[in-house]
Amino acid sequence: MSTHRILLVDDDQEALKLIGLMLRRAGYQVLTADSGRVALDRAVSEHPDLIILDVMMPDIDGYQILARLRQIPATASIPVMIFTAKTSVNDKIAGFQAGADDYLTKPVHPAQLISHVKTLLRKKQAHAFQVTEGRLIGFLPTKGGLGTTSLALNTAFAMTQQLAHSVALLEWRDGGGSMGLHLGITETGNVQTLLGWPAALLSREVLRDHMLHHPDGPHLLLSTPVPHGAGPSLTREFTQTILQSAGELYDYVLLDLPSALDEITLTVLNAASRIVLTLSPDRVGVAMAKAMLTELDKRAIEANKIGAVLLPRSAEVAPLDEAAITRTLGVTVLGIVPADAVLAHRSTERGKLMVKMQPEHPIAHQVNHLARTLLQAQGVLRDVSA
Repeated sequence: MSTHRILLVDDDQEALKLIGLMLRRAGYQVLTADSGRVALDRAVSEHPDLIILDVMMPDIDGYQILARLRQIPATASIPVMIFTAKTSVNDKIAGFQAGADDYLTKPVHPAQLISHVKTLLRKKQAHAFQVTEGRLIGFLPTKGGLGTTSLALNTAFAMTQQLAHSVALLEWRDGGGSMGLHLGITETGNVQTLLGWPAALLSREVLRDHMLHHPDGPHLLLSTPVPHGAGPSLTREFTQTILQSAGELYDYVLLDLPSALDEITLTVLNAASRIVLTLSPDRVGVAMAKAMLTELDKRAIEANKIGAVLLPRSAEVAPLDEAAITRTLGVTVLGIVPADAVLAHRSTERGKLMVKMQPEHPIAHQVNHLARTLLQAQGVLRDVSA
């Protein structure tokens, strides 16, 4: 099923059922409202991806609803399709003047409706994340405990050292955050603090005020170490708003993600220009990565933006052949970051990044290579190996 949610607004219950059925059969999640006031409330609270709006409503007509939606910051950018029996040219002009993105008349063939819906959703996604195009990188583990958070931290530092650009690293989870603990930072939970803000008031200035500027370069937005489920949950609207603001503030936005393919993670992965998939280079790790890639493919996440980083669990165990892993997974291996339990322990205990503690260590070389590879993929650095 698609992660896209559509708010269907019509006072005709039969129309709600019929059009809702068409949309659900096409795989969309459907929200409904049978009056203008309910529509406005649901648009603000649910922040759907698209609103399909009838004009002739008993309390507030569709044009008035649309005008109010465009005045509310939290709903101003939601695409709206007017879907009505009013067919005159003047009605259509009035609809577009009120701020409609599309105008479709009843009755309609299901294929025509779905075609218009798909077009509006594509335009929305392209617009919503245009500021982060080529600049948003998600770090996705195949399972917990691999060291993905440490990899994301050290890569963010390496990127800030290699070019004069601003880099942000967001610990995108609603609990169990360990990034602050890795760095010896006690001020964590800013993700949860921002979750308490009304959506309409979240701005890039508010985000900037809640970011921590690490002395080694990257700006950080940390989650709480309190277990998942003990605090407020991330929402898609919140995720989209923060990504948009972060993309306006920073040249590069990195996200440390959990391994669960829930709605929030998929929102990030859809927007990302590059996905770093981490796995253990052994039989079990490769099998789990294969399963993850299969699920990503089912959810239409483009394989060409996924690259794998191998994280061996022990220096004593030889990893599987890199070429064999590439053939099995069908994605490029971006690098192998060796294990060093002693260095990792010292890094955590001292609250310092591994690449900063021992810049000549093989781990530092591999992380710097990964940072260069990611930047070259965006056309920022020239490939000096050519």
